[in-house]
Amino acid sequence: MIVKYYFIIVLLVFIKGSLSSKPKFTFDEFFNYTAFSSLILSPDNGQSILIQTQHHIWDRDINEEHLHIQTLRGGNRKLITKRASYFKPQWKGDLIALILTSSATNQNKQEKLFSESQYIHLYSVRTDQMIPVSIGKEVVHAFTWSTTSVSLYFATRTPWPEEAEEAYKNEWKDVIEYREQHRGYTIYRADIENMTITKIELLANISFRVAELICSPDGKKLLFSTRSKSLNMERITDYELYFLDLTNNLPLPPLRLTNNAVVEINLQ
Repeated sequence: MIVKYYFIIVLLVFIKGSLSSKPKFTFDEFFNYTAFSSLILSPDNGQSILIQTQHHIWDRDINEEHLHIQTLRGGNRKLITKRASYFKPQWKGDLIALILTSSATNQNKQEKLFSESQYIHLYSVRTDQMIPVSIGKEVVHAFTWSTTSVSLYFATRTPWPEEAEEAYKNEWKDVIEYREQHRGYTIYRADIENMTITKIELLANISFRVAELICSPDGKKLLFSTRSKSLNMERITDYELYFLDLTNNLPLPPLRLTNNAVVEINLQ
């Protein structure tokens, strides 16, 4: 029994000595952690992986989304950007479509957001080029690749005619009307060639906010989920699944798939 207690005491002394020799965490080190936002395997051969990580920059009170591409053989990692957004990048062939965050400060970010052109950025894995493609002045809220062609489907708030927008700004200045800002949404298709948009077509207007988009494997249907335009859960009927039959003539009527009291997310 004495020998047993002796070994326990020796073990405790050893553990205490080991812990005291380890460097202690500081508060900065404790909070300076990295979160993984998304991991995407390359669609063709699965030999590379796209890694999106979130980093807290405490002295600037912001979060940065970093995007790396890493080969699974050899483990070579390359930084693509430190300005990725919370949107999940979309990978097709050697092209990665992504949304970058604005470099504007908090004071003028709102003004820049609605006065400047909006972009989807295309990154070429083969040439290591990042090219912005303009899609208008409305912010993209969802986007996805076509499964059968080099085209992007994306959804934005339905834009006003230029005259109506100018009249609204003259009347309301910098005042934001709570309900008026929540308009319906429009889904577009952008055809891409040589990393430039050759044509943008309006596919459909939706009275709800488009949350996610996904194209069917045969490329004939575009599925999307909806939510409340104000992002407030006011009616459960705002949260449903719809699809567009891409084989029909434009504009396409949205066809409802679900009628339930469930919020559909993470479409695959």
